[in-house]
Amino acid sequence: GVGYGSAQPAVSHRVAPFASRGERGERAEQHQDEQAQQVALSSNGQSNGLPLDEPLASILSKRDSTIWSTRAACLSQVAAFVGTEREPELLHPATAQQIVAIALLHLSDAHYRVALSALDCIAAGGHPPAPAP
Repeated sequence: GVGYGSAQPAVSHRVAPFASRGERGERAEQHQDEQAQQVALSSNGQSNGLPLDEPLASILSKRDSTIWSTRAACLSQVAAFVGTEREPELLHPATAQQIVAIALLHLSDAHYRVALSALDCIAAGGHPPAPAP
């Protein structure tokens, strides 16, 4: 047995040396999504590394991802469009209704960062319109 003061830990935290290709791919994809989310969360509504040229439909399709960081990035990207040349896309009545429904749904997301992104998305949409030139 392992006694008090022993040089060997009581529990080994070794990772299996061989992971299947699928597992490695899933881990790499999740890590990339988490990195993208960290960039998105640090932006506070600015583009800061988010691709502003991605089609809105593609962004909104990520709302139901099983990966929390992908759901949060979806909301962060929508919020980043506010105040940019892409804002008119958000103002189309059908799109605006869809975005509001997505944001309200994700306020009760199981992951707190997705809920915070939903709040940021709602707050970004509450800005007063810019004065006409």
